[in-house]
Amino acid sequence: MKILYRAAAYGFRHKLLITGSYASTFSATFLGLLTPLLLGSSIDSVIDSGVSSRLWLYGGAVLLVAFLRSMSTYAQSFLSEAVSQRAAFDIRNDFFRKLQHLSFGFYDKHQTGNLMSRATSDIENIRGWASGGLLQIFTITFTVISVSAILFTTNWKLTLVSLSVTPIVGRLFGKGMPKRLNDMWHKVQVETGHMTTVLQENLTGMRVVKAFGGRQFEQAKFKDKSVIVADETYHANALQISRGAIMTFVYTGVTGALLLVGGMEVADGRLTPGELATFLLMTNQILNPVRQLSGVITNVSRTMAAGNRVFEILDAISPVEEKKNAIVLPRAKGKVKFDHVSLSYDGKAAALDDIDFEVEPGQLVAILGGPGAGKSSLVHLIPRFYDATKGRITVDGTDIRDVTLNSLRTNVGIVQQDVFMFAATIKENIAYGLEGASMDDIERASKIAQLHNYIMTLPHDYDTWVGERGITLSGGQRQRLAIARTVLLDPPILVLDDSTASVDAHTEALIQQALGEVVNGRTTFVIAHRLSSIRRANLVLVLEHGKIVERGTHQELMALGGFYRKIYDLQFRPQEEKAAQNPAVH
Repeated sequence: MKILYRAAAYGFRHKLLITGSYASTFSATFLGLLTPLLLGSSIDSVIDSGVSSRLWLYGGAVLLVAFLRSMSTYAQSFLSEAVSQRAAFDIRNDFFRKLQHLSFGFYDKHQTGNLMSRATSDIENIRGWASGGLLQIFTITFTVISVSAILFTTNWKLTLVSLSVTPIVGRLFGKGMPKRLNDMWHKVQVETGHMTTVLQENLTGMRVVKAFGGRQFEQAKFKDKSVIVADETYHANALQISRGAIMTFVYTGVTGALLLVGGMEVADGRLTPGELATFLLMTNQILNPVRQLSGVITNVSRTMAAGNRVFEILDAISPVEEKKNAIVLPRAKGKVKFDHVSLSYDGKAAALDDIDFEVEPGQLVAILGGPGAGKSSLVHLIPRFYDATKGRITVDGTDIRDVTLNSLRTNVGIVQQDVFMFAATIKENIAYGLEGASMDDIERASKIAQLHNYIMTLPHDYDTWVGERGITLSGGQRQRLAIARTVLLDPPILVLDDSTASVDAHTEALIQQALGEVVNGRTTFVIAHRLSSIRRANLVLVLEHGKIVERGTHQELMALGGFYRKIYDLQFRPQEEKAAQNPAVH
């Protein structure tokens, strides 16, 4: 029930709209009860008096009530839809805001397609409950209580006939029914998330799909997921529809029984024809809400299933949290210290173990090691993408866990090998996150990144649209754009993955020149793949299995003749020989 309360609370935030919605619902329901009373009274009045002119009076009254009821029903529909849309708007924004707040550790465990499913179809399923579901329950409750009271005062025998269906209703919609539907709709939502994941991965990897002839495989995979979603949805809806059909049959039978018993009551003079007509019409007033009961239970079940998935994200605790009394880190000088830092992603195996070193402002640190050695884990700790399990990291003597995340990340710039581009213009991609950046600043950053000349050859220069994920740019151009983005941020601390193995010699030379410009005067951490980066480094850290196995300058480590020397002979000596043949690249 907590899920239902939380979902409804989003609707009750909009007090004026929800009040109007309930008022119009009450009005429509009340006016609906007047119609049977007027019709019954008109029948008895004409029969008793024999004056047919009274029919005009009663007919006019019925038309007036019908008009007022239709206006109330319109207001109810309009206002409840307004409430539900605003509630969905609030939930989506809270959901998106939460996703922005969660750390990398969260996204390591959740698929993008599944999150997209929660943000769309799950929230849409909650939307109807935020106002409509509660209104239906209010309408059913008010109608059943009011009509039952009127029926008892009219004829208690007929009322007992009407209430004879109560055990059947209880049997059809007992406590097992909501749980069964809840389980079924939960499975639908989960399978919808899996289907969305397949779609998202297919669209993102379309070039791979086409290049490796995976079209039929992907179609079959998506079809399998679609069939599961369709089947589960069908079974859930079939269960709901079957209950509704049974209820229609039951109440039709009850109407026949009321005609039989009521006819005998009229014949014996214990009930007037008008009262019988009122009774039958009032019974029909109960019939419609009870018919809606299966829809309400379905609405509740879908809300429970979807709400569990949405609120699971809203309640998720980020492994990286900002302290309530966190201070703003001013522009740093760039002194960084790792004080016996360890990191474990799963609480068991250590990705980093007792990392301890210190870097002075403006120095360059080269980090190298084999795959899985912990290079990326180490640099990801600096902007707090993850938090250290043990030890601490300080910037200018301040523990990074004591400062706001925004001020910390303003001081730390990152140029990654896998550069993400937004579907926007080149200018907007360079100035991402810096709304106040001027065009002069953007051009200056592009020139430093060796990208300005290329941009000026494009038809719309800086206003050129780069396409989804920067598809219209080459790998080298995207990397230089990322460098320009970092230059514009102007951080005192820089993290680089300087891999240029996938670009040609000319592009590599441009990227190396741009990196040289950016690194100057900044405390820089380089995940080193190039000999030039290591030779410039003030400190080289060699990692193996999450530990620093060697440290020092290039010359010092070469003299040791240990692990670094082996890496040099395997990886960097061929680069040195190539550089000797083509010095322009390095």
